[in-house]
Amino acid sequence: PTSACDDCTIALKLSPKNVKALFRRALAMKECGQLLVAMDDLTAVLTIEPGNKAAQKELKVVRELNETNEKLSKKEGNKKRVPIIVDNENPSPREPLSDKEDVPTSSSYVDVDVTLTKVTPYEFMQKWNCVPKSAGSGPHAALLKQVPPQQLPTLLSNKLDGSMLPDILLAIKEHLLTADQVTLAGQMMKQLTTVDRFSIAVKFLSRSHAEVVKDIFSYLEEKSCDTELSKLRKLYGV
Repeated sequence: PTSACDDCTIALKLSPKNVKALFRRALAMKECGQLLVAMDDLTAVLTIEPGNKAAQKELKVVRELNETNEKLSKKEGNKKRVPIIVDNENPSPREPLSDKEDVPTSSSYVDVDVTLTKVTPYEFMQKWNCVPKSAGSGPHAALLKQVPPQQLPTLLSNKLDGSMLPDILLAIKEHLLTADQVTLAGQMMKQLTTVDRFSIAVKFLSRSHAEVVKDIFSYLEEKSCDTELSKLRKLYGV
């Protein structure tokens, strides 16, 4: 969904009344639970094409979903919210052990289930794209740790873009740079360079993202015995 949204947003910048792009972005937003955004795009479609049957039907569905969510929210409003925690040692979400346990930080707090039942490209990308930005890098790190590094090129396929690569790098920096996971971090950095579109995505890293890459390599060079890190650095342009 994220990749589709990015493509549609680019198309809409060139042509704000592109009905096809508005409709596709609405569907992607609906899939990720961004129902209000989806309604805005569908309403825009109907403003341009009042007789668009597909948009009319989809808008009705999205409105009903949104109304259902609002009703559920009101019913659960007085209930105690139980935070979900992603443990660095066990990526499966769990509930706090007791009321005394610290509330997790933004980097480990999630509202979504990030457990993979099957390690497939479709399920991985669906879980990845539906993690809200407010959840921080914890859920993305939990997903990555469920995947053998050599499978990254297959799972990511041609979906790696300028927004996904920084998220992966941040997850590696914040959650995998530990003594017991330094090998895993190095393998992931290496496998990422073999993913389709890596050479394009890496060119769009901002200065702050480049600093994240530098921090990762600084740690790897200090803790790892990998003799190919200097070559790997060049591929990341740092």
